[in-house]
Amino acid sequence: MLCMNNIPLKVIKWVEPNHRNDPPLHIAKSGERYSTVTGIAWLDNYMFVAAHRNGLAIAVFDIRLTQPLLQVKAIKHFSDTIASKKINENTWEIIVSGCYECAFSNYVLTINQSVEFKLLSVKKHQDVSFSHGANYDHEGNYILSYSTGETPRIETEKKIWKLP
Repeated sequence: MLCMNNIPLKVIKWVEPNHRNDPPLHIAKSGERYSTVTGIAWLDNYMFVAAHRNGLAIAVFDIRLTQPLLQVKAIKHFSDTIASKKINENTWEIIVSGCYECAFSNYVLTINQSVEFKLLSVKKHQDVSFSHGANYDHEGNYILSYSTGETPRIETEKKIWKLP
């Protein structure tokens, strides 16, 4: 059987309601579907965070557990990607891209005796562009990709690269 870190692989289902009752996405010849989990980011060898677009939520999971879902945090915008940056042994910064609704939101995730997401900020858009990806660069600064909209670009806290 396939394993990861000596843990047998299993299917993890995370179901959230379509909180805004949005219509399904039309995906070329594949037809229509609802957008569910749009991204994950590993925290360590056993835990990851995930973003659920139509569920307007992020969550943390631990694959060592029988019930791997540890905590769900409602967010106020659609999500696309999610990334993590380790702060210390029990704390991570989490960034979530905001599609057309915002550039991103970021949180502090603390996992001790309990699991807590704390909102740090929501960065508003400076134009009408789609925030398609969010991550951290090698220095720990956020990096965003805006694939469509008024100004397609890659943006960090310090620099912007315009795309054709």
